[in-house]
Amino acid sequence: MNRYLSAAAIAVALALPAGALESEWPGTTTSKADIVKSTQEYLDQGDIEGLARLGDQLYLGHHYEGLFFLCEHALKRVGDPKQRALAMRGMAEAYEGMKQWDNAIKTYKQVIKEFPNTLEVPWAQWGIAGCLAGKGHYDEAASLLRKTVQQWPAHDVTGLACERLGVCYLRTGKLKEAESAIKRALDEFPVSKYPRMWGYAWVGLMRQNDALPDLYDVYLAQQRMDAAAAEFERLRNNYPDIRAPATFWLARSLEWLGQHGRAAQEYETYISQWPSGDYMPRALLHAGICRWQSGDKKQGEAHWRRLCIEFAGWEPAQARCWLEAAGLPGPKMRFR
Repeated sequence: MNRYLSAAAIAVALALPAGALESEWPGTTTSKADIVKSTQEYLDQGDIEGLARLGDQLYLGHHYEGLFFLCEHALKRVGDPKQRALAMRGMAEAYEGMKQWDNAIKTYKQVIKEFPNTLEVPWAQWGIAGCLAGKGHYDEAASLLRKTVQQWPAHDVTGLACERLGVCYLRTGKLKEAESAIKRALDEFPVSKYPRMWGYAWVGLMRQNDALPDLYDVYLAQQRMDAAAAEFERLRNNYPDIRAPATFWLARSLEWLGQHGRAAQEYETYISQWPSGDYMPRALLHAGICRWQSGDKKQGEAHWRRLCIEFAGWEPAQARCWLEAAGLPGPKMRFR
C-alpha cells in the first residue's frame, strides 16, 4: 500500500462527504473550513486521538497547509503542556513540509524554549537539522545531529538522526562517515517510530523509507557496488521487516554491476511477493530493462506492458510506453 494517501482515503478518514473535497489549495483535497470544523469537533469532544489521526492523514497526504491550520487552531484550545508541545511541533513540521525553513527553525526553537525538559527537545533538534540541510547548510546540520545522538543515544529519534547525519555526510563528500552513520541507523535502531502530533500514530519504517536508498547512494558515490549488493543481501536476510525494499536495492546494485539475469530474478521476486509495495512500478521498469539486456526481450516487454497498464499515471511509465512503441532497444534513461 502506498504510504501517501489518496484524496478518497483522507475523505473517509475525516468522515467528510465527497463534495467537500477540492479546496482552495492547489494540489490538496481538504479545505481550510473542513479542517477548522473537524478540529473544533474533535476538541469539543475531547477526542485527542481523533485529532491526531487527522494530523497524520494531512501529513502523509502532504497537505502541509491543512496541518498548519489544524495545529494553529488546536494550539489556541488545548491547555495540556504535552499537547501544546506536540501542536507547536506540528506547526514546525508543516512549515518544514512547505520548505519555509526559517519559519520552521523559529518554531522548533520555540518548542525547545517552552518545553526544555521534555522529550520534544530531541525531535525539535532533529527538525532543525532537517531545515538546515534543506537550506544546504550540511555541516551545521551534521553538528546538531551529532549532538542529538550523543545526548539521546537510545531515543526514538536516534535512528532517524543517524540516517539524516549520513545524508549530510554524503552531501559533503564524507563517504566513509556516511556509510557508518547509515549502517548504525539500520543495525542499532531497526524500527524508528516517529510519534507525530499527539503520539497516536507513527509513520512507517525509517529504514524502508529513507535509509536504504541513502545507503545505495553512498555505495554508488564510492563505486563500490559489489559491497552494496553484499550489504543489501545481508540486510534482507537479517531483517524480515525490510525484506521487500532490501530486495529491490539488491536488484538495483546487481543491475548496476551488469548482472542482468540475476538482477531480473530479484526484481521478479519483488514483483511476485510484494505486488502492492512502494517500489512496484520501478521493479517492473527495471525488470523489463534487465530481461531486455539479458536477451529475453519478450519477457522484458511483458514487464513494460504491465507497468504501462497498472501504473499509467507514473511519469517514467509514459517514457517507457513511448520507447516500446518506437521499438527502441531498451531504455536510455537511468532511474535510481
